[in-house]
Amino acid sequence: MFKKNVALPPDFSRLFVRPELDYYTSANPLSPSAFSPAHAGTQPQVPDFNHVALDSIATYMAQVARFSDDAIVEAQRFLSDFFSQNPFPGADMSVLTTGSDGRAEKSSYSKVDLIVAYRLKTATSVEMLDYIQRFKNALEGQRLLFSLVVRPVDISSDSVMCVENNTSASFPTRVIDAKPLFGSQDVFNMFKLSKFLEELQARKAADKLKNFSQKKKEALDIVLSGGQQTFKRRTLEHFRVDREQVTIFYNSGDDGTPKLSGPKFGFLRTVQYGVALAVCKALKGHSLSEDQYRNMPANIVARLDYLNACGKLSLTNDEVAQLKKAYQFFIFLYHLSEEQFLAHSHKEITLSGDFMAQFREMSKIVSDTFSGDKFFIKNT
Repeated sequence: MFKKNVALPPDFSRLFVRPELDYYTSANPLSPSAFSPAHAGTQPQVPDFNHVALDSIATYMAQVARFSDDAIVEAQRFLSDFFSQNPFPGADMSVLTTGSDGRAEKSSYSKVDLIVAYRLKTATSVEMLDYIQRFKNALEGQRLLFSLVVRPVDISSDSVMCVENNTSASFPTRVIDAKPLFGSQDVFNMFKLSKFLEELQARKAADKLKNFSQKKKEALDIVLSGGQQTFKRRTLEHFRVDREQVTIFYNSGDDGTPKLSGPKFGFLRTVQYGVALAVCKALKGHSLSEDQYRNMPANIVARLDYLNACGKLSLTNDEVAQLKKAYQFFIFLYHLSEEQFLAHSHKEITLSGDFMAQFREMSKIVSDTFSGDKFFIKNT
């Protein structure tokens, strides 16, 4: 089990404590605002982010990947302890992570998103769900992260593409971004590969992909509209591009207001959903083989490199490099806006000068790449 007082690497220590326990320190190298020389001390002030060296974003992303890897190692230690002390022979199961954890893009504040995929043997569904609840309670008792999602999936009957099986909302990213943590490799392979491919070839696959394509379009519309989103007859503003500056808005929506996510719902979702949609269509149309999919990395940047090395991308090498740069740029801005809200209650940050110019350039790369049919996986 986790030891709460053990010394940890400085870029990993935030995994074990909750934000509401006043843990924030600007000296933490995982803090995106620490890359601004104007950020001094831990006073609740907004740094001048326009002094962030744009070249340092790659360094920050390397730290994010290391942080995500360390998080997985610690999670695996906990899982090993829990399942050895609480065996459940009534089912085969695999615990996997997805989302930013699977893609190795975790910020210090992001929730842990776990899936428990299982195949019943002698246990009933009620017994299985009760066991998963005990597992979730044990996780929450370790003070891991301030938010935790555990999704049970019966691979014998549940959809792996739908977040909730009683809805039509389809998110194949849950499968494509998945990474195994502990348990049955056979169950994980069924979740990630055989059950997913089966759903893609099923009669209802067209409706699921149409639903997901609409989600990608909604994300792209935020980019193309300059940050605006229509939500329940309201106009939300995730970011605003003016003549002299770019303003990024963020709030958690916990007070009943709609959530604003800065670059997440627009730029990051456009890339994540755009790439995943291309993978789904390629698998369904057999332009991407099962082996190529099986070996494809969960991390978006590594995935683009992998598909490009396989000769599968419709983009030139330079276009792939620019897309990777843009994606990492918006991850940095998302982490930055999230940190400023959760650590200091700042609901907006302002960019100008070179940073604003970079924002405009990276925005154009994302919109140009995923508007129309430019991005797809070739049948080579």
